Amino acid sequence: MQRVSYDIDEEKIALHSISYTKNVTSTIFMDYKEGKEYVLSNGACLIFPLGNFSDPCIPEDASFLGQSYLGQQPKETPIHMYKYKTDKHDMYITVTEDCIPIEAHFSNEVKGHSEFLLYSSFSPGIKDRSVFTPPIICDKQGISSPHVAGRRRRGIFVHNSFE
Repeated sequence: MQRVSYDIDEEKIALHSISYTKNVTSTIFMDYKEGKEYVLSNGACLIFPLGNFSDPCIPEDASFLGQSYLGQQPKETPIHMYKYKTDKHDMYITVTEDCIPIEAHFSNEVKGHSEFLLYSSFSPGIKDRSVFTPPIICDKQGISSPHVAGRRRRGIFVHNSFE
């Protein structure tokens, strides 16, 4: 399960993930204006340099696969399906015309890894801005890494694999 908070104006993303199968909880704070990604997991905080903020919806290199509808006339919602590749996965994503994510499917045939995400429980606006603030432990104990986190795709379809 993942809870994502996304602020396109301030260029910030917060992602709270729970892997029930591996019993791992992690929280990722991405602050593109500050150029840092904070990864908090198992009581440790890692800090990575962060690349450029990217389009919040569909990557430019994505291939359009087609369109369909959710629901029934006259209240159906048009949806669009796309495919693109990341460093680790083939990605299939479905969004509304306003780029609200519906589902995503990640797969890596070489590693035999496949994951399906269904997005739900949307709410407009940000009710609690503190969701974007890394905990104090990251300031005190944060371990920096030269790895640039921005090389991975970022946006609405943030994927944090627990491999």
